Amino acid sequence: MFKEPRITKSKAAADQPTVKSIVITSWQVLKHNHQLRNLMLFDAFFASICMTYYYYFQSLMETDSFSGWMISALMILSALVNIAGIRMTPQIQAHFSKRSLILLLSLSLVVLLLLSWINSTPLLVGIFLLSQLLGALITPIFSNYYNTMIASEQRATLLSVASVLFSMAMIVMFPAMGWLIQNQGFSFAFGIIGVGTLVILVLMQKSFRTK
Repeated sequence: MFKEPRITKSKAAADQPTVKSIVITSWQVLKHNHQLRNLMLFDAFFASICMTYYYYFQSLMETDSFSGWMISALMILSALVNIAGIRMTPQIQAHFSKRSLILLLSLSLVVLLLLSWINSTPLLVGIFLLSQLLGALITPIFSNYYNTMIASEQRATLLSVASVLFSMAMIVMFPAMGWLIQNQGFSFAFGIIGVGTLVILVLMQKSFRTK
């Protein structure tokens, strides 16, 4: 029963942003807001690692001859861990500053990735579940940061930019990790990513300070 309000063509045309204006506005905001830009880039990189681990670990389970019920049970457990992580985010944010929380999550991911070098199936299962917990935590946390840092009239556009950055990170990360896993193995591939993430964390840690 919803009825659309009547809007004259001239007003609709005047209020309708063009692709060019959207791109220019987004570029200007990210160019001058270094903290927001670096947070978006780090968010995309962090989330792409967790997502890549999620998909390639399923291939590892098949390679290691996990039974069907074990894979199903692990996927259900992973979903429950994600739900628990999302529910915990308000309490976690209330106890940590932005910089402290990002550093804590980042160091946790680095430790998990470095532990992947220990090619032990029970350990890799635990790392898988914990990596999904981190992925579930970072999404609402960063979304909240974006909402507080971005003006309301630019929010929808820049949140879309953040999604595009994640997609671009996955386009690079997923095939690169597939090639590395195929040639060097699962544990070595994610161990190397752990080293790279640690380097990025050291280089970008100043960008996470609250201004």
